[in-house]
Amino acid sequence: MGAGTLVSPHQSIQFISSIGLELKLGSGTKNVPITENDRYSISGHGFETSDVALQAAEAVRHSLLLYSARTRCGLDLGQNSLRGLHISEYGKSLIAKELGAQTILEDHLGITVYLQKPQPTFIRMSMTGIASRTADALIADVASTAGAMRFATLKAETAAAIYALSHFVLIAPARFLLLFIALEALFDPEARSAQVCKHIDRLMKLTCEAELSPEEKDSIRSNLSFLRKESIATTGRKLAATALGSQKYDDKSPDEFFVKIYKIRNDLVHRGLIDSKALHALIGEVDRFVADIVLSRCSG
Repeated sequence: MGAGTLVSPHQSIQFISSIGLELKLGSGTKNVPITENDRYSISGHGFETSDVALQAAEAVRHSLLLYSARTRCGLDLGQNSLRGLHISEYGKSLIAKELGAQTILEDHLGITVYLQKPQPTFIRMSMTGIASRTADALIADVASTAGAMRFATLKAETAAAIYALSHFVLIAPARFLLLFIALEALFDPEARSAQVCKHIDRLMKLTCEAELSPEEKDSIRSNLSFLRKESIATTGRKLAATALGSQKYDDKSPDEFFVKIYKIRNDLVHRGLIDSKALHALIGEVDRFVADIVLSRCSG
């Protein structure tokens, strides 16, 4: 959420959920009212065990995701992002002494379960890094390519535009999917063999003759028609091998690397499985992989 997304002059508001959870909405910064902040917390207390506390936190997390969909408002709940701040026990003791606090915890986006007593003080750090390039380098690049080089197809131009936008997405799973969409924008599946197409025609005929509703027949025939073209897996492997030759990505050949990221894409999209650490470690190679394929579709 952005600053001022929630309007209230208070620093915190206590409330009770429909199932009796005693909760508190709080400003994410001490002594700053909710309306002036862009970071908030919802906390509860009085849970008998950490497992019970975690169940309550998950219930609140689901409720916030529903709120996001209902209001069409963006929420960063730390969705599958790595926890970037870690303070050693020695560091915590020094900070606690400096602040006059009893105990220190890192302030991460997402769920944190902790002992109520002693009441912890939450610490976070804010840093921004910028990788800069000289204006002269941009000018030299544009001067050498403007009018001299073009993307070979509209598909390639679309893929390049999506790739460029992907760098503004900071959460690894979302960025990974956008990079893969850029890749898919380049796909142009080839037709399968005449023998395969003949077999699909027989299946289409059997579908028409089957005792099914018209809607079911249309749905099955539509799915069968897609089988006349090669699959995404085959198309992607061929594109990677053709465009990138003997290059290596994550110590794999281009077609092997595509198989790896295609499985990750399927696990994410179709099974809801996300390995955050693996994605964060791999995203740089996926970026390089997609960029190299996009560049291969440019000609002078």
